[in-house]
Amino acid sequence: MLTIDPTAKVSQLADIEPSVRGTRIAIGPRTMVDAFVKIKPAGGSGEVVIGADCAINSGTVMCTGNGIRIGD
Repeated sequence: MLTIDPTAKVSQLADIEPSVRGTRIAIGPRTMVDAFVKIKPAGGSGEVVIGADCAINSGTVMCTGNGIRIGD
């Protein structure tokens, strides 16, 4: 399940794959996800939570199985 706060800016060139296991991916308020960012749920049940006021710059790759939490 992907949730993106309405104030977040996510590039159309970012690649956020949906989780086949239903793992939550949340992008918080005023967060920026740049072009060529890859977020890939790679097994496991860990959530990806990017909190408020974060910047994920171009070229970042996040593969999660146990979860990733950035920011608040």
